[in-house]
Amino acid sequence: MVKLERITGLPIKFDRDNYSLVFDEDQIRVSKVRRYKIRNLRPYVLNRELKYPIDVYLTYSNIAKGQTNNLSLDITIIPPNLLGIEYVKTVPKKVPERKGKFRIVHTLYGSATLLIQDREDQDAKVYLTRLEAKNFLMIPAGYYYNFVNTRSTPLLIAEYYAKNLEHAASLKKMKGMGYYVISKNAKQEIVKNPHYKQLEKITKMKYSLFNKEFWGDNDKFPSSIVEMCSKKNKLSKIIT
Repeated sequence: MVKLERITGLPIKFDRDNYSLVFDEDQIRVSKVRRYKIRNLRPYVLNRELKYPIDVYLTYSNIAKGQTNNLSLDITIIPPNLLGIEYVKTVPKKVPERKGKFRIVHTLYGSATLLIQDREDQDAKVYLTRLEAKNFLMIPAGYYYNFVNTRSTPLLIAEYYAKNLEHAASLKKMKGMGYYVISKNAKQEIVKNPHYKQLEKITKMKYSLFNKEFWGDNDKFPSSIVEMCSKKNKLSKIIT
């Protein structure tokens, strides 16, 4: 069992053997647990004939302890796997269009490859960054993103967002993000999605530089999610 309380502020544990969260239901409330199956991912993968793995990843939605506030928390567990030649990934999502707002993503366990895209156009700009355990990042409103697990260990991702906002899948028309992360000859490669005809070259950026570019002065950036969540009023003003 991996204790997550120190980095989330909630009495939650991660069961690495069963890829599940463990918590006392008298203390922690979860709105729902959604299992994403291969049929949910099929519109966004290179090989749309894939039948396996049947279960790809799962998300615990709207996790809360005690009194609720304007924040919602989802935790997604992404086991190590391949989707054909692609590394296992999540369905692309879009941060709702609310000027000056952000979505916070936070690696709780494992290592995440994160793709972030500025728009759903042929000439979209795509960023790639990596988040190690305890790293967190601000994704601006209007941007698209998804997580990829390229490691042989499970990946746990937390997402903090404004309460009551929908988490609709995006980019179905374009068959997913502008780039795919694949395994070729036991090596990791990044290949273009052929549905984007005028795609810019992918921009690889350290997560700290990404935060600085979109957030501003890094000296003002909280050092941990626990610190950030201790300032709930401030946090609720910037997330979406």
